[in-house]
Amino acid sequence: MKTILRLTLVLAVVLTAVGAQAGNGDFYLHVKKEDGKTIRFAVIEDMKTEISIIDQQDRVLYSESTSNKNGISRTYNLNELLEGTYFLEVETESKIARYEITVSEKEAILSNKPLTETYKPVLTSNKGMVTLIIPNTKNAKVAIKIFDSFQNEVYSETLK
Repeated sequence: MKTILRLTLVLAVVLTAVGAQAGNGDFYLHVKKEDGKTIRFAVIEDMKTEISIIDQQDRVLYSESTSNKNGISRTYNLNELLEGTYFLEVETESKIARYEITVSEKEAILSNKPLTETYKPVLTSNKGMVTLIIPNTKNAKVAIKIFDSFQNEVYSETLK
């Protein structure tokens, strides 16, 4: 009985954490272990997702668009790739994250943590007032530039 209660409590905590993560417009990528030159991962989120595999020269080798209410799970066989470093890029409406894929002679390894995360700004206009929301900047510097229709810079500011 105690074991069931403990498992129920652990499950509740995990589901609450996943729900909190899903509710903020962000996404969570879970790397699953695979053998050989196969990578497997899941995106735990209910949103439209763009997935790309990119080489070191920023050439897109593969891309797909997907959307699923229960998130997605993907497995890619990378046997055709030469040894080297590649990137898995996952893009949603709110964020772009880039993960490193290291391909060796015998295996491919997908990093658990993103190399870069770029949060997309939200720009709204209401009765002549323009509002810019920049989510989750984590005290990073943000450069804001506004251009007119002729591509002339009319405003520039760097926020800390």
